[in-house]
Amino acid sequence: MNKSTLLTKCVFFTYLFLIACSEETVLSEENRDDNQEEIEQPDASNNAAPTFTLKDTNGSDISLSNFGGKVVVLFFLGNGCPTCRAVAPKIQNQIANTLSSNEVAVLGLDQWNGNSAAVTNFKSVTQVTFPLLLNASDVARQYETTYDRLIVIDKNGNIHFKGDNLASQNLPRVVEEINNLLN
Repeated sequence: MNKSTLLTKCVFFTYLFLIACSEETVLSEENRDDNQEEIEQPDASNNAAPTFTLKDTNGSDISLSNFGGKVVVLFFLGNGCPTCRAVAPKIQNQIANTLSSNEVAVLGLDQWNGNSAAVTNFKSVTQVTFPLLLNASDVARQYETTYDRLIVIDKNGNIHFKGDNLASQNLPRVVEEINNLLN
């Protein structure tokens, strides 16, 4: 095979590769946009929040059903997670301290399944006053989420917002969504 034929074949296959990649990228971007909209704007009629009952750091049972008629913010955390420890006081200040406790509840769920002492240490270090619940890894799986994430449940028990990023990055949006649900 001479150099000219080899060069022609290389150019042709490069051209085909670029066309295929650009079409795949366009399809991926379209799918990503669709998926992101589903995460940020779930259909409440098909998005009932999974129920749960967990023990808090005092040994009391706390159920999601205890908060019927309220907007509930679930903060999935890891008791030793540095970013969780950093954002917890902001959640306390921007949601728990600011919004009416008659209308909004915040629950921290330790997905790392730490013992009571580890989660109590988290509470002490961060100085949060909202309940921290133990052994929440199964609940996190039900919600299809991970630690350092926020989920907002509306007054009807439907998932209204599911964070797809670190809680610190979603916090302004969560505050906005809560205010929209309360108005």
